[in-house]
Amino acid sequence: MSKIWEANFSYNAVNVRPSPIREMLSVIKQPGMISFAGGMPAPEIFPIDEFYEGVHILKDDGKNLLQYGTTEGYLPLKEFLAEWTAPRMGRAVSPTEEMIITTGSQQALDLFSWAMVDRGDYVITEDPSYLAALTTFYNHGARFIGIPTDRNGMQVDLLPEAIERARKEGKNIKFIYTIVNFHNPGGSTMSIARRKKLVEFSHKYNIPIFEDDPYGYVRYDGEHLPSIFSFDSQGGVVYAGSFSKILSPGSRVGWVAGSKDIIRKMTVFKQATALCTSTITQALVAEYCRNGYLD
Repeated sequence: MSKIWEANFSYNAVNVRPSPIREMLSVIKQPGMISFAGGMPAPEIFPIDEFYEGVHILKDDGKNLLQYGTTEGYLPLKEFLAEWTAPRMGRAVSPTEEMIITTGSQQALDLFSWAMVDRGDYVITEDPSYLAALTTFYNHGARFIGIPTDRNGMQVDLLPEAIERARKEGKNIKFIYTIVNFHNPGGSTMSIARRKKLVEFSHKYNIPIFEDDPYGYVRYDGEHLPSIFSFDSQGGVVYAGSFSKILSPGSRVGWVAGSKDIIRKMTVFKQATALCTSTITQALVAEYCRNGYLD
C-alpha cells in the first residue's frame, strides 16, 4: 500500500469490511458454475417484455425523468406501493411522509444505520443472519447479540434475558434486525405468535425493529402472513421491501415504510450520500406495477 494513503486513511477506511456477497459474485461467475450461494433470481424468468412496455414513459415525460428527482422517491411509485402493501402492513402508510424509495434494500440498511448506530452500539439479530446486513451494521461500528433460531424463526422468548443481561453489562442496544419471511440463510418463517411477542418486547424494552422483507412476496403456496409492522401501534417498526426478488435485482429499487420521524432522518442522510435513486428506473418500475404485472 502506498504510504501517502496508508498514513491518511480514516478509521472507517482502515476497518471497513468488503461485502461478502460482492466477493462471492466474482467466484460464481466462473464458466460452468452452478451456485446456490447467492440469492440471485434465474435470469430466464426476468419479465423483459413486460418491463419494456413502460419505456414509453421516457418519451412522454423525459424532461422530468432525466432531471434530478426527489430524495424521497418518485411519487407515483410510492402511491402504488402504499396501496399495494396495505393488506400486509395492516394499513396504508402515507406515501409522502411515511415512505422513502431506496436504491435497493441494501441502501435502506445503510441509511438506517446512519440514523441509528454509534460506534460500539449493539444490534440484536437472528443467529445466523444475513451477511450483507451484518457487514453494513459492522461498518457503522455496531456489535451484535445473536438470538438462536428454529423452524419458526427467532426464538423470541429468549429476548428478555438477553436484553436484561446486555443492559446490566452496559451494552447499548439500538435495534432488533429480523428477516421474518423465508429467512436468509436459515429459510424459516416466523410464526404469527412470535411476531406479536416480538412487538410486545419491542414496546416493553423501548427497542425499535427493522423488519427486512425481501422475500415475503415470493410465496408459492399458503397464505401471506401479516407483517410485524401490522402489529405495532407505537411507530417503532420499520419495514423494508425490495423489487430485487419480485422484479429484478438490477432495477436497484427498494422501499422503506415507517414513522415520519425515522423516514425523515433517513431522507436527510440520503440527501448527503446519494441525492436520489434513479428517477428513470423508478418510473419504469412504476409503469410495470401499474400495468398489473406485479400481481
